[in-house]
Amino acid sequence: MCCTTSGELLVSMTSHNEMQTKVVRYVGSIDHWDDNGQPPYSSDRYTKYLSENRNFDICMADLGAGAVVVVNAAGKLRFRYTGPPSAKQQSFKPLGITTDSRANILTADRDNHIN
Repeated sequence: MCCTTSGELLVSMTSHNEMQTKVVRYVGSIDHWDDNGQPPYSSDRYTKYLSENRNFDICMADLGAGAVVVVNAAGKLRFRYTGPPSAKQQSFKPLGITTDSRANILTADRDNHIN
């Protein structure tokens, strides 16, 4: 859940049977879909973290999918980031997410850290 710059509330919700996850914007809601008509988020019970950037894109750190998923304000998938190409041998597990004043997306990676 997060609060947007306009004061709205974004909440990620997963169905009881874990078949679908969506983000709801209060006041109002948006259904999100990728180019194939599929929901862009994983439907597991892992926690999902939300943020909205200054372009009104909804950014989700989706731990279960091992991805950062970004949809535009209308709910259309913009992109899915699954980690740097050099780290493909390791899993990407984004925990937490925020955006800065330049609309950069910042997240932590649970499985790839510096000792």
